[in-house]
Amino acid sequence: MKANIKPVEIDRTGIPEHNLNNSWSHLHVWFMNNKPGENMIYKDAANRQIMFVRDEVPNFFTKFMLKKIQVISTHTSKSIKLPVYHIVLENGLELIMRGNFHDWKITVSSPFEIPLPQELLSNCCRTPEKISHHYCEGFERDWILDSYMNNKKEFTIEIGASLYDLYTFFFLLSVEVNKESLAFENL
Repeated sequence: MKANIKPVEIDRTGIPEHNLNNSWSHLHVWFMNNKPGENMIYKDAANRQIMFVRDEVPNFFTKFMLKKIQVISTHTSKSIKLPVYHIVLENGLELIMRGNFHDWKITVSSPFEIPLPQELLSNCCRTPEKISHHYCEGFERDWILDSYMNNKKEFTIEIGASLYDLYTFFFLLSVEVNKESLAFENL
């Protein structure tokens, strides 16, 4: 990614040491500092989103492949503070993403092309038009890249709000990452 990306400040006070030494530790501590209130209608959806990124996303990649998952910004949806995630792999692939209970916006910066089926992409991403900054809550302007139709290496897409959509995206991404890793190892 061309931008200099820094994680948001977090308070590590009272967090057990074993939760501070993982690729997802920053996200975990951010969540512990920012749990939605019990009275919030969308609190369970927010918890599921964050736990999915913390617990499931690392499983798509080998332990040595995932470098870090951090919170780099926040946005608010349904009165709940939500993270903007930054995921970095050892091979140079970077993702910035956010979910707002309506959809996911995902920026990919990859050293290789990522083939995705058009059915996974929302209608707005099936055109050569770049997604507007107004729809990427919590993103800096330079985190929004070209349309997927124009650039299969560096792009910003929108997918559905479901964790099934996000799972499908990460499954397809992991297939390509693993192909590239095997090709590199065989050189």
